[in-house]
Amino acid sequence: MTAYPMFKVHISTDAALAELRQVFESGFVNEGVQVSAFHEAVSAFLGVDQLVLTNSCTSSLTIALRLCGVEPGTEVITTPMTCVATNSPIDNLGGKIVWADIDPNTACIDPVDVERKITPATRAIMCVAWAGTPCDLDALDALAKRRGVPVIHDAAHAFGATWQGRPLSDFSDYTCYSFQAIKHLSCGDGGAIVCRDPDKFVLARKLKWFGYDRDAYKDEKGDWKGQAWSADIDPGEVGYKFNMNNVAAAIGLSQMPHIEGILAAHRRNAAIYDEAFANSRFVRPHAVPDQAVSTYCV
Repeated sequence: MTAYPMFKVHISTDAALAELRQVFESGFVNEGVQVSAFHEAVSAFLGVDQLVLTNSCTSSLTIALRLCGVEPGTEVITTPMTCVATNSPIDNLGGKIVWADIDPNTACIDPVDVERKITPATRAIMCVAWAGTPCDLDALDALAKRRGVPVIHDAAHAFGATWQGRPLSDFSDYTCYSFQAIKHLSCGDGGAIVCRDPDKFVLARKLKWFGYDRDAYKDEKGDWKGQAWSADIDPGEVGYKFNMNNVAAAIGLSQMPHIEGILAAHRRNAAIYDEAFANSRFVRPHAVPDQAVSTYCV
């Protein structure tokens, strides 16, 4: 009997092996030339400047929550309609998870219910672009600015999605992407965080690598620009080991020439399903707001 997989990630084997060969022959597999090149490619594709690559989207979310001040005694309003990876970082940092309802048409968080749940202990609002479709980012952004609570957008499903023709990161304080094994753009595993505030962007670069600003202290190849002991970790900025490595970045680089085709294929598949269930009494197609371009991570 022949088995047909429900999903198989796109990998250009020859291109990936060629990129990996360069890494292995260089003898440097940590963060270096390939990570820098992948950073440039991803930033250009998304149309963003203040992007930090990490080893996973979960790591990116952890950094975002840390930058929002999440710690024991604080709260994060979030959605239950997501993978455990979205909300486990809240618990890991000691924060309290506060559930908000979802819009049944989009499966995305409901901004009206979010506002009901805000308290003096709220440090962040976490939204998810469910199946690659952004939630009402205009409403969330306006709410966040009015109430002084930052928005973290888990865009793990939504690499290449837009809102009002603009990058998703234009509408959230922190936007986190995933390059995990089955995502549109896969590195095997990896992630990115885009910071709207330039000062938070600098701090995110530090937190992803122990608290050092690696980009300031190391060159493109990953070599120290000066003496290692000249780099200091400032109080309160002790970070994590969340950086991407050259092996993951090399796989991602081999994927970049194909990303438009990958996204187009997902959208074609979604259109087939939408048409098939358009008149169904039992299945309702996933709604996509007029302002959004979805990536249909299905």
